[in-house]
Amino acid sequence: MASETLECPFCGYETDDAYIISLHVEELHTDDSPFQVRDVSSSAPLPSQHRQAPSTCHASIQESQGGWVQCPHEDCGEEVLLEEVNEHLDLHVAEKISSEDDSSITRSSMASSSSSQHSIAQDYYYSAGNQHALLKQYKTPLPTNEKATLKRSVEGVGFSPKTKNRIPQGRPPGATDARLGKAELGPFAYESHMPAWLHRQLSTGGKRTVVTRIGRDGRLVRDRTVENEVPGLLPVLARLIDHDESVQRAYFCHPVVRHVSKLPREGGFCGYRNMQMLLSYLLDAQAPGWEHFADSAAAPGEVPGVLELQDRIEAAWDAGICELGRVQTGGIRGTRKYIGTPEVAALLGRAEIEFRTRSFHDDVQGKSAVQQLVEYAEQYFEVGATGSDGKLRKTLRPPIYLQRPGHSLTIVGFEVRKDGSRSLLVFDPMYVVSKEMQRVRDRATRLPRSVSALLRMYRRSQESLGRYRDFETVEYVFLDRISRWKLKVGAKGG
Repeated sequence: MASETLECPFCGYETDDAYIISLHVEELHTDDSPFQVRDVSSSAPLPSQHRQAPSTCHASIQESQGGWVQCPHEDCGEEVLLEEVNEHLDLHVAEKISSEDDSSITRSSMASSSSSQHSIAQDYYYSAGNQHALLKQYKTPLPTNEKATLKRSVEGVGFSPKTKNRIPQGRPPGATDARLGKAELGPFAYESHMPAWLHRQLSTGGKRTVVTRIGRDGRLVRDRTVENEVPGLLPVLARLIDHDESVQRAYFCHPVVRHVSKLPREGGFCGYRNMQMLLSYLLDAQAPGWEHFADSAAAPGEVPGVLELQDRIEAAWDAGICELGRVQTGGIRGTRKYIGTPEVAALLGRAEIEFRTRSFHDDVQGKSAVQQLVEYAEQYFEVGATGSDGKLRKTLRPPIYLQRPGHSLTIVGFEVRKDGSRSLLVFDPMYVVSKEMQRVRDRATRLPRSVSALLRMYRRSQESLGRYRDFETVEYVFLDRISRWKLKVGAKGG
């Protein structure tokens, strides 16, 4: 009689031995389990019968303690919370989508929220006939009523040159002065230095080339590009959204903002990459305070690299700005520890750039954090719209740094659909700009008949963000002086 196959409810690992499946769950999916081996280097390997059965998907999986799994996608290297794997893989699919793929992806799944139990990745992989096993590996538990919350906060801090005592110093109300761990700083919370190969890669930065493209006026434009930076993307989003008949109106921030993504296999440096997007606006628009970052170690006019940003944040702590961050993190220089709004506040406060942080929490009176966030975003862009009440409403507003539990994004716009649903338009540094999007930007291809697939990467619906209890934002606040300085919308704006 054939033995029954048992499957792990968290990751899909299969075995016919009840003891092995119990040991697997204890070792890999149970926090503070007495069966977990803490010092891998000094421990003997498990007996062969206790090892996971080899398979095409298990060979690429590395699961950490605390519910983190390493994305098996080539060149990603990201450690992802188990409950967010489906959405993470969906967006990797969107990276690869071209206009020809539209017919192979269910339209309804593209339009639906990524929080739905139905996965876009499933539509794509099944229709494309590949990586079937990967989906089985990443079965995730059904969502619970427990919403994810922010572990760190700088609620209510800001800086104005007229009131320098508002530079965030000391211990913010409610902040802990204890050393934080993996729940707050990610799976590498206790490392003293990152791997040497990664340090070298970050030190070098993205490959730099000079390319020639057709500008908006039809003339040839020579651009100096960086491998993981894509300028001129916001006008492309506007063109695509203009062709989406489901959208009633959409707002966009200043068009000079560059999309900055991570480098191959670098993992979780999203906080720094979002800082770079904020600074790309500051530099390319020459907004107040841009000169503090014009002398980047990378090259004049380039945004500071990850290692330079770490040095600048450490210098801010040395100056007493948000210095609690050093206590909480144990220092970030040369490490892969996750950062958030406290470090953004330190960076901008040190440069004496006006900024404000906002916090959004589920209200006991019934107003959710995400509802407050989308209302704030709509108002933020609506008041900056430049003389247009049509479908596309462009602004000169800066982008917004958004921190949600476990990840950060850059808000570059907002849209309202005809059915009343609302979405943030974001640049997510975890994913690269697809080749198809770059071809559309360079006008090397026609717009596809259906634009929803290409826009999937840039939309975060109110529904999909509803799983989180808290959000924080960081915004520039020098807009009251906008008439005193010139905003440059040059070739990089599209």
